Amino acid sequence: MLWGALSFLSLALALVILGLARRTRSAAGLPSGRLVYSDTTRWRPVERPLFSPAHQLTGRPDYLVRQGRQT
Repeated sequence: MLWGALSFLSLALALVILGLARRTRSAAGLPSGRLVYSDTTRWRPVERPLFSPAHQLTGRPDYLVRQGRQT
């Protein structure tokens, strides 16, 4: 009986934390997916800026999010 109650409470707490994380991510304006890069000083530095030959643009994005197999 005690293990069942602890399991239920753990599951409920996990769902609350998941809901808060989704709400925070949405409030920050990030799309769904895995954040793989962010242009902040706390993350590792980028060796070289990204370049798009199709658009002739060079720079560093604010963030990169992996959605499925795409980045």
